[in-house]
Parts: sequence; C-alpha cells; structure tokens
Amino acid sequence: HTIVTKATDTFYELIIDGTGGSVVLGSNIIVTGHIKILNAELNASNKTMNIRGNWTASNTAFNASTSIVRFERNDGTPQYIDGGRFYDILFAGSSEKIAQSTLFIDRDLTINAGARFNGGTQTIYVTRHWYNYEGNNGFTQTGGGKVVFNAVGVTSYIGNYNSPTSTKETTFNHLSFEGIATRYIANNLTINGNLFNVSGSNLYVGAVGFASTQIIGTAGCSFNMDGGILYLLGTESFPKNFGGYNISG
Repeated sequence: HTIVTKATDTFYELIIDGTGGSVVLGSNIIVTGHIKILNAELNASNKTMNIRGNWTASNTAFNASTSIVRFERNDGTPQYIDGGRFYDILFAGSSEKIAQSTLFIDRDLTINAGARFNGGTQTIYVTRHWYNYEGNNGFTQTGGGKVVFNAVGVTSYIGNYNSPTSTKETTFNHLSFEGIATRYIANNLTINGNLFNVSGSNLYVGAVGFASTQIIGTAGCSFNMDGGILYLLGTESFPKNFGGYNISG
C-alpha cells in the first residue's frame, strides 16, 4: 500500500497496525493528531513527516529510510515521543517535545530556534550531526539521561563546524563519544553530568575560525577518556571544572 496526499491534506490520527505487509509514503504527510506505528511496517521512504501530536512506534515497525520526521507542535501542549529509529529528526514549535523511551537517530538531530527537546532520563543515540539553533533552553535531560554519539567511521559535528556562530551552545546531562569516528565540537558545551571520550573516538574541541570553544563541567562529575584522543584547537579547549579526571589508554 502507498499513501499519497496533496500538500494541503492532513491526517488527524494515523494508525499503522496489522499482520505483515508494508505501507509506503508516496508523498510528504501532515498528522495534526497522534500517530501510532504498532505492527506491519511504515516505510517513510525519502519523505517528510510533519507530526503535531504524540508519536508511538516500535523500532521494527517504523522504517525511516532517508526521511525527515519533524515534531512541530506549537500550542504549548507537550508533545510525547515514544520509540522509533529515525534518520533525520527535527524539533520545531514552542511545545516541549518529551522523549519517553530510548531514541535512535541514524543521521542528524536539529533543534530549531524557539523549540525545546526534553530527553528526560532516556538515552538518545545520534550517529552524525547535532544542530542546536535555540541554545541552552533548547535541550534538557535529568537523572541518568544521556546523549551518545556512537557511529563508526562517520564525521560528526556538534554545532555547525563551517559556520559555528549560526548554531548555539548546548547544556547536556551525561554525554558520551564512543567508537572509532571523528567528532568536532563547534559550540560551547556545559555538562551537568559525566563526559566520556572512549573506544577510539577522535574528539576535536573547536571549529573553523572558532578555536575558543569550551567544555564546562560540574564539580560533582567527571571527565573520562579511555582509548579516545582529544584534540584541543584553542588555549581554553580542555574540559574544565569537572570534579574528577580519569584519563588512560
């Protein structure tokens, strides 16, 4: 089955359920209410999904392919995101977007100006780039919540490496860089939990024309590096203010 809509058409609620089979998006879609992807398969192809209600999906039922999923509720009511493996994910609109389970992003995560993404106590896996256009108010996590960059053989940017002033700093809870890959931190980071650079991760602190990038830690937490490499592109680039430093390997 293929879903094809006009640009002005909208779904109120969209539920994908059943035994076996696949539903393929043949056009971009807008869902003003809730979407549930429970069984069978929704193949998003290379389309854009504009979601304005809550999202529920199993990792196996949603095939993101090379799609963009935009969470864009804008009425002040929280928008809940439960499950799914995404390709590109984007947060827009004033309503707080709240993760209710582990999320996997196989390419880029973008927070538009005015948007807020609350990762809660969940783990957010990001393969490639993190673009925050809102600043510190754009992202929050608590407790054991963490963001993990876990790609292998992929270059990742935290902020816009080639134009770092176009993106803004982020406050993370726990942050971990894992796997043999290269990452560039283009904007200042504040870390309220622990910071890890491990397992062959090459981490550059700084960007083109913006070598003053800083990582500010918290006294009750630690910076941990085992098997990773840290490249400092400015005199203030070494992670500071952590209560502990565990560096080996």
